[in-house]
Amino acid sequence: MGKYGLAALTGMLVLSFQNCSKTGFSMDNVGGETSAALSADNTVGNDVVLRLEPALAIRGMGCVQCHAKVDSSIVTDFGYNGDGKGRDYFFSLPTQTLGSATTTWNSGGIYGDHGNNFNTMTIPADKSVFVPRAVAPAAVTSATAAKTLAEYIQGQFSIAADAGTKAASVYEKSSIYIGAPTEADLVNAFGGFGANERQKYFRDPVGSPLAGLQDRGNFFQNNSVVTCDGDLLLRGPLLLQNLQLNTNTGCRIHVIGSVFIYGPISFTNANVNRNIQITSTKAIAMGLGSVKLSATFCEPNSNWAMYPTDPSWVKASSMISRFTDIWTDPSFMLRQSGDPKAFGNSVLAEAAIIEAAAGTLYDAACRGEGRNVAFERIVLNAPVVHSRYQGNVSGTIIAEYAVMSLGEFKFKFDPVFLHEQLFPRLNKKIYLDVVD
Repeated sequence: MGKYGLAALTGMLVLSFQNCSKTGFSMDNVGGETSAALSADNTVGNDVVLRLEPALAIRGMGCVQCHAKVDSSIVTDFGYNGDGKGRDYFFSLPTQTLGSATTTWNSGGIYGDHGNNFNTMTIPADKSVFVPRAVAPAAVTSATAAKTLAEYIQGQFSIAADAGTKAASVYEKSSIYIGAPTEADLVNAFGGFGANERQKYFRDPVGSPLAGLQDRGNFFQNNSVVTCDGDLLLRGPLLLQNLQLNTNTGCRIHVIGSVFIYGPISFTNANVNRNIQITSTKAIAMGLGSVKLSATFCEPNSNWAMYPTDPSWVKASSMISRFTDIWTDPSFMLRQSGDPKAFGNSVLAEAAIIEAAAGTLYDAACRGEGRNVAFERIVLNAPVVHSRYQGNVSGTIIAEYAVMSLGEFKFKFDPVFLHEQLFPRLNKKIYLDVVD
């Protein structure tokens, strides 16, 4: 493989292309069933996944890359393309200030770098990072001599201690878009969705009717086993606890609101096509808690709990820390919100709605399954993805930024998505598009 600056990879073969012609869908809804066709552009899945097989497609890699173990490719743009305007947050520029906090390209912001993140992660020598053709800001070039984003990452790889990382390749593409659907995108994708409608379900031709999902009036919750083969649209936040999923063709959940996931997601059968895909217009929070259990930490020896000299850093819970405190410095911008704290408060408000009816949402460390939970055959897409779990992730995470609890686990692309479509009702330009 060549290095950055060369033409896009050619000759990549798609070895499996089955089940890519699901054009006849039926809709299970209050009004019965009706037929609904997909646009031809989306019936073969997302070509980015087929060509690049990414485990991570994240704009702001500044936090997730540190000490990450990635066994598949990465797609990133360092915040280069902000809703088609270009350079909105590129390398955390322009300098952002919110209150007393100020961030620059190397102060640890998510769209910048700490100056040693890409050389501390591990990625096999035969895997790659894909970035847009982008001239590095003058401050980056002055400090590192790198003239482009690709040169910067390749330079970091060259000084990595890990032999695989040192030999990994960086490739330039003419453009990269990483995003998530808006409410308008989802309403359009499902052929309309009234303000008072709660859910809409398009069933795959050989799939089963939807079952096992409870509408609690202002949020949704699984009832143990959920049967789902197709595309589901929900209005309002979604709570998934120890989800058991009965699916043959895959369950694709589209949420207008946030998604809160606790415990493992398991499949009730061994069907080769089983998978789960979740896209949210706001945030996906995995294993985050809103309060301490009995006013104490469930991991008394963790870094999170051991800050006696600065108790203000700890705050009340992992939910508050992630959404309204630690990870909301001025660099944590999103296309839909220029105020990270206001955005975070809106997510906490949805969590409060769920807690009022379903009970306290405790941190993963305080729950029976603990934090060592793995996920497979999964695609997660949202503006923000936060996780407290430390198990391996087999699938793809697509987000503007993600803050994961990095440990000894790996992010790895799941081959089921070589033949199962990603969000077939959504145009790829909404969530992940790479142009050679």
